[in-house]
Amino acid sequence: MTTTAEQLIRDIEDMKIKGAYLITRVTLEALTLRAKAAADQGTSIQEALTAAADRLQAAQPSMASVANACAYVLHPLRQPESLSLSPEQIHQLVVERSQDFLTANDQAQQRVVEVGARVIHDDDVVSIHSYTGTLLGIFRRAREEGKRFSVIATESRPYCEGRVMVAELLKLGIPCTLIIDAAIGSYVGRANKGLVGSDSILSNGSVVNKIGTQMLALACHVYGVPLYAAGSILKLSVTSLRGGVVKMLERPDDAGIAPVDVPDRQGLRVENRIFDVTPGHYFEALITDQGVLPPAAIAGFRDHPMLCPAS
Repeated sequence: MTTTAEQLIRDIEDMKIKGAYLITRVTLEALTLRAKAAADQGTSIQEALTAAADRLQAAQPSMASVANACAYVLHPLRQPESLSLSPEQIHQLVVERSQDFLTANDQAQQRVVEVGARVIHDDDVVSIHSYTGTLLGIFRRAREEGKRFSVIATESRPYCEGRVMVAELLKLGIPCTLIIDAAIGSYVGRANKGLVGSDSILSNGSVVNKIGTQMLALACHVYGVPLYAAGSILKLSVTSLRGGVVKMLERPDDAGIAPVDVPDRQGLRVENRIFDVTPGHYFEALITDQGVLPPAAIAGFRDHPMLCPAS
């Protein structure tokens, strides 16, 4: 079956694709396919791409790399000189810009994995939260280097991505303890460090990640466990650099947390927020493609060549 841009966008909207790194790759593929379809149909590529980018960013408003990928691809199409380009030239430009961002994203991801693996040592007990391809890559690299360590992982409700993470870690031969989210305070004291991913890094060094990350950070603070967040500079939020507020994704499906035995839900409000913000001062450091950095240093990368304004 041929994959279409619409199918990929719906997969992202339906949360069938997990992890900011993979979602960013699929975002770029969707933009490329949408440009090709518009060129073939003789419709406006700029309008088609703008509409696709709006849907992708609305589906994952908390993931800066999605916004950054869309902004980078669309940036030249918002310039006056693009009006003189043919549909074929515009499509080729989209392909080239998508590949440029994809290459930069891949290289940055590899570097984060290399840097992060150095933070893992023999006999470490690492407390983690949720599924993230970045952490999985770090742990895989650390195991390949012969390091022996174990992980304490939360279920990461409401969608329990932590169970998926544990399944992948066990395949790598990494011993795991799986706990419910509410047990974080009882178990974090058994760890000697905490490690989470990041869906966005804000200009003040705060980190947007799966809901419950803030709770892990508070527990680590109480027990004196150093907490690290891993993510490339391409996850730096341009919105936050411009003084804006990053929206936290909320899902309408509340079956995982709403009481099922209440026939009359009048007076009940269910909030199913998927991400939260953890202040930068709770992190020992940020593990990035530019090295292990203090959270306050992140704003210094505002002029990164891959970070384009959205408009």
